[in-house]
Amino acid sequence: MPNDFLDNLQLYQQEADSRLASFFDQRQTSSVESLDDVSALEDFVLRKSKRLRGYLCCLGYRLFDDSLPEEVINFSLGFELGHAGLLIQDDIFDQGRLRRGQKAFHLTQGIKRSILLSNILVNYSCQAFLQAKLDSQLKVKALKYLNRQAIMTGMGELLDLDLASSDKVSLEKVRSISELKTASYTTKAPLVMGAILAGSKRKEQQELEVIAARLGILFQALDDYLDYFGNSQELGKDTGSDQKLQKQSYVASLEASQIEFQQSIAAEKDDIEAMIKKTAWPLKDELLALLNYLIKRKT
Repeated sequence: MPNDFLDNLQLYQQEADSRLASFFDQRQTSSVESLDDVSALEDFVLRKSKRLRGYLCCLGYRLFDDSLPEEVINFSLGFELGHAGLLIQDDIFDQGRLRRGQKAFHLTQGIKRSILLSNILVNYSCQAFLQAKLDSQLKVKALKYLNRQAIMTGMGELLDLDLASSDKVSLEKVRSISELKTASYTTKAPLVMGAILAGSKRKEQQELEVIAARLGILFQALDDYLDYFGNSQELGKDTGSDQKLQKQSYVASLEASQIEFQQSIAAEKDDIEAMIKKTAWPLKDELLALLNYLIKRKT
């Protein structure tokens, strides 16, 4: 793969969409699964998406191995399937009406069916991980790491729920929740699992984990900003849900203007940039480009 971040992300998006379509083609031949349900899930998963988590899994691998085996790409699809399942549940919790530019899944399928179908997507995710033909010991290590991060994600969501409508909490508490509910599965799990599959050393994984956590916290801070100040048509999802549900967020915690918030984000970016530059990774420039992409994103 080339070392240009945007080119690589676009290549991954195209490849992932093709392989996800093939994955659902195989589900259509199942004697157990309803064709209508499989089609509904396929339509949702294949809506236009950044495919960021699957891409990060491949990048985590490439940081420690200059190749990218086909089976690592197949493994990475598990992130996209699982993420889609979590988005369905997220829209139910947040009463969202728009997702990836179209009606939220539960508005067409109903809440009860959507919960059940989202659980099936999470199990499809496990299937994609398990079916990938990779070193079995490394795969077990990676999946054990995923299990820990998934539990942390759930605990973060519970904290987010419990603290809604409460008095304003400190910025540190908001950062802690963000690391749990967002960084755990958006940046830490894919990047570190990719590194594990590449046979990296534990010390290397720990170094990557620290940077991945900071990237995930930044991702959530920008998500909070876009929820307050973004355009729902550009985002492809509802805005204003944090205020409506009285959630704790970066914007609410800082009580800052747009300019002050952007200054805070710029300082966070400089911190992470310095951390990446100190590493010995050959693809650090691609990580730096990822950082710039996160800062500038509008979706």
